[in-house]
Amino acid sequence: MRHSETLRIELPPGCSRVTPLKVYIAASSREVERVRAAQQAVADNGWTLTLDWLTPILDNLAAGRRDMDLSAQEAYEHADADCAAIRSAEVLWFLSPLEPTKGAWWELGYGDAHGLLLVASGPASSIFERRVHVRCERDALVVGVLKGVAAAQSQRVREILRAFR
Repeated sequence: MRHSETLRIELPPGCSRVTPLKVYIAASSREVERVRAAQQAVADNGWTLTLDWLTPILDNLAAGRRDMDLSAQEAYEHADADCAAIRSAEVLWFLSPLEPTKGAWWELGYGDAHGLLLVASGPASSIFERRVHVRCERDALVVGVLKGVAAAQSQRVREILRAFR
C-alpha cells in the first residue's frame, strides 16, 4: 500500500494529509545509469522525487550545451530549482560520486544546512560524508533505509491520530 493511501480520513482545516516520502537525489551527472536507477527506486516505492535535474542536463548536452554554456539567467534558474527541490525534500540521498562532480557536494552541504535526513551510498571519499546520518555500502541498500523512514512516518501519524480519537 502506498504511503498516501494509508490514511483515508477527513482532516480539519490547518492539518495536512500524510504524503509520500520526498526525496532529492544528489549525484554526479556523469553517472547517468546510477542516477536513473536511484530515481526508479524512488518511483517504484511510491515516493516523490522532488526534482529530476538530470533530464535537463542530458537535453542540454544533446544540444551541444554544457553547464558553462548556459546564460547567467538560465544557470540561476536551474540552480534555484535545485535549491527549492532540496528544501522541499525530507531526505537527501547522496550517491557518493564515482565520477567528478561539484554540484553534488554543494547539494549535500545545502541539504545538511537545511536539516534534511542525509543518506549516502557508495564509497566515501570526503570527510564531509561523515556528517551523513546513514551510510550504505551499495545504492540498493538505501531503499531499505527509506522504507524504514516512510514506515516510521506512517506509524507516528497513526499514533497522533489515535490520541485525538
